[in-house]
Amino acid sequence: MVTAINVLVASGFSIAAIIRPQYLVPAESVRTEASLLLAMYAAAPRIPLALLALWAIYKKAAPALMILGTLAGFMQMLDAGIGLFERDLGKCAAPLLIAVLQFFRGIPASQILVET
Repeated sequence: MVTAINVLVASGFSIAAIIRPQYLVPAESVRTEASLLLAMYAAAPRIPLALLALWAIYKKAAPALMILGTLAGFMQMLDAGIGLFERDLGKCAAPLLIAVLQFFRGIPASQILVET
């Protein structure tokens, strides 16, 4: 479930950057051919990843889903780094939270918690 949310949110933001960039960048920003090209480059790996992850969920292919989910988590970590670089708390915290959830979703609590 976390992987599905992860890839759908990431793909949604990438598609929104292509179609309606004013939802993601300051209103005074001017849309240029270069910004459109960068948005398409951002969407290019995320859309196939989303489709493959949703296919793996549908087929209940756990090994494939684990690999795709890990990849999606790393992509969210990179997005958090971009938000940190921009000094934008929302663009850093949200992807970081999704990445943390992605990485810890499949680990049993007994492996996370240390007995005292």
